[in-house]
Amino acid sequence: HNINTDYDQGIIIGWTGTHTTMRFLDFIVPVIKRLELRYDFEFRVISNEKPEYDLKSLNFIKWNSDSEIHDLNQISIGVMPLENDIWSEGKCGFKCLQYMALGIPSVVSPVGVNKKIVKQNINGFFADGHDEWERTLEKLIQDKKERMRIGAAGKETIKREYSVLAHKDGYLNLFK
Repeated sequence: HNINTDYDQGIIIGWTGTHTTMRFLDFIVPVIKRLELRYDFEFRVISNEKPEYDLKSLNFIKWNSDSEIHDLNQISIGVMPLENDIWSEGKCGFKCLQYMALGIPSVVSPVGVNKKIVKQNINGFFADGHDEWERTLEKLIQDKKERMRIGAAGKETIKREYSVLAHKDGYLNLFK
């Protein structure tokens, strides 16, 4: 094996969600497996149940409301794979918003509300298909500046469009 170490060590690719949505991770497991051959990173899954993936990078952390933000905050790259189905179309994009609020660059499937939240290559990345997932994750593993740029833009998007402050005037007008 020829593991690439020309990048910052300690990369954590992370996902959070309940076991009911874990089936969406099945799709990127082959991508993570291929990246493991070239890079040294942790694939962190924060959930209520341990996944049964055969990955050497897998690190399961049991979801806990007290440590959730701390556990998420250590993630270098957040992932949100979805299938293009009716159920996914109706998902709210909370995972994506959570990553962005913490300044974590996100790679998401271009499905449902994700298409409204993410602006490609500006505040996050869309990936569709194994090759695109692999290319996008690899780029972010290799490029710390890019991770920081996208993470900061994501955080700014949340402040500007999704925070209470962004809607302050609208809320205050309700009381006039």
